[in-house]
Amino acid sequence: MKRYGKEVRELLRGLVRDLGLLQKEKYACCNLTLAQCHCLTEAGKLKKATLNELSGVLKLDQSTVSRMVEGLVKEGFMNRSPGEDDRRRVEIKLTSQGEKSHARIESLMEDYYEGVMEKIPSEKRDQVIESLQLLIEAIQSNETSCCGGSIAEKSPHPKTI
Repeated sequence: MKRYGKEVRELLRGLVRDLGLLQKEKYACCNLTLAQCHCLTEAGKLKKATLNELSGVLKLDQSTVSRMVEGLVKEGFMNRSPGEDDRRRVEIKLTSQGEKSHARIESLMEDYYEGVMEKIPSEKRDQVIESLQLLIEAIQSNETSCCGGSIAEKSPHPKTI
C-alpha cells in the first residue's frame, strides 16, 4: 500500500511558502502583519466577538490574540468594550477603519483566488474544492499532533469530535 504522508507534507510545505504564510513583514494592502490580517479578517466575519471566541477561531491562545488585538486597537482597526450582559467580558469589534480594511482584504483575496482557480482547467475546479475540503476534514479529525502525542494535550483549543 502506498504511503502518502511524505508527499502530502512536501506539497503542503510548498503551498505554505507559495502563499507567503511564513512572511513576517507587513502586507502592502493594509500595512498589517499576516497574523494581524488573519485577526482582522476573522473579527470582521464574526462582527462582534469576545477574546475567547476570536482565540478559538484563530486557534491561538488568548494571550497571543490579546496582544494582537491591542495592537489593532492602537492602530485604530478595532475597539474593545465591556460586554452588554456581563461587564467583565470584553467584546471586540471593528472600527469603521477596520471594516474598510476588512472589506479591502476580502476583495483582494477573493480576486487573488479567482485568478488562481482560473489557472486550473474548468473541469477540475470542483475536484480541487472537494479535495481541499477532504484534506481539511482529515486534518481536523486527526487526534495526533505532528510532534507526537495527543493534540488535546498540546493545543490551547482541543478538538472536539
